[in-house]
Amino acid sequence: MPSALLGSAVSAGTSILGGILGSNAASTASQQQQAGANKAAGAVGAAGQQAQNYLTGQLSNEAGNASPYLQAGAQATNQLSNALAPGGSLTQQFGQFQAPTAAQAAAMPGYQFQLQQGENALQNSAAAKGGLLSTGTAKALDNYSQGLASTDYGNLFNQALSGYQTNFNTFNTQQNEAYSRLMGLSGQGASSAAALNNVQQGGTNALANSLMGTAQEQGGYYTGAANAQAAGTIGSTNALVGGLSGAANAFGGAMTLNSILGAQNSSNAGGPTSGTFAGGSGNPNAANQSFIGGLNTNEPPPTNGLVDAYGG
Repeated sequence: MPSALLGSAVSAGTSILGGILGSNAASTASQQQQAGANKAAGAVGAAGQQAQNYLTGQLSNEAGNASPYLQAGAQATNQLSNALAPGGSLTQQFGQFQAPTAAQAAAMPGYQFQLQQGENALQNSAAAKGGLLSTGTAKALDNYSQGLASTDYGNLFNQALSGYQTNFNTFNTQQNEAYSRLMGLSGQGASSAAALNNVQQGGTNALANSLMGTAQEQGGYYTGAANAQAAGTIGSTNALVGGLSGAANAFGGAMTLNSILGAQNSSNAGGPTSGTFAGGSGNPNAANQSFIGGLNTNEPPPTNGLVDAYGG
C-alpha cells in the first residue's frame, strides 16, 4: 500500500476512534447528569412528602385537640337556643307577689294563742273590777283583738314579702348562672372553631406552598435532566459526525495525493531516461551524450526573416 494511503487510513481510523470515544464520553456524562438530576429530584420529592405528611398530621392533631371544645360548644349552643326559645326555661318569669289574706293571718297558731291570752287577761281584769259585762270591757276586747290582728298581719306580710324577694333573687341568680354557663361553653366552642379555622388555613397555605415548592424544584431538576440528555445526544452526534468528517477528509486528501503522484509517475515513464531515446544504448550516460551530441551540430541556426529585413 502506498505510504500516502497508509497515512490517511491511520488518520481516518484515529478520527473515527476519537469520534466514538467522544460520543461515548458525551453519552456517559449525559447519563451521569441525568442520574444526578433524577436523584436530586427524588430527594426533593421525599423531603417534600415528609413535610406534607408532617403538616397533615399537625392539622389532624389540632382538629383532635379542638374536638371536645367544639362538641361542648355545639351542645351548649343548642341548649341555649332551646332555653331562649319561646317557652324555654330562660324565658320564664318569676310569679307576682301575693299578699297574705286576713284569714291566713288569723289562722297563724301564734296569733290565736296571743288573742286568747289577751282576752282572758282583759276579762279577768274586768271581773275583778266588777265590770265584766260592761261596754268598756267589750270595747277593750275589740281594740285588743284588732290591734293584735294588725300587728300579726304586718309581721306576716313582711315575712311573705321577704320570702318572695329571696326567692325572686334566687330565681334570677339561677337563670343568669344557667345562661352564663351555656353562653360560656358556646363562646368557648366558637373560639375553638375560629382558632382551628386559622390553624387549618395556615396549614393549608403551608401545605400548598410545600406542594408548589416541591413541584417547582423537581421540575427544575427534571428540566436539567432533559437538558443534559439533549446535550449528550447532540454532543455524541457531533463527536461521531466530526470523526466521520475527519475520516472522509483524510481519505479525500489521500486520494488526491495519490492521483497527483500517479500522474507524475506516468509522465516520468515516457521521458528521455529510456535507452531507445539515445540510439538503443542501454547506458544512460551514453544516451545523454548522444542526445547532447545531436544538439551540438555544425549546422547554422535558422535565419529570421524579420531580422534580415530590418537589419537586426
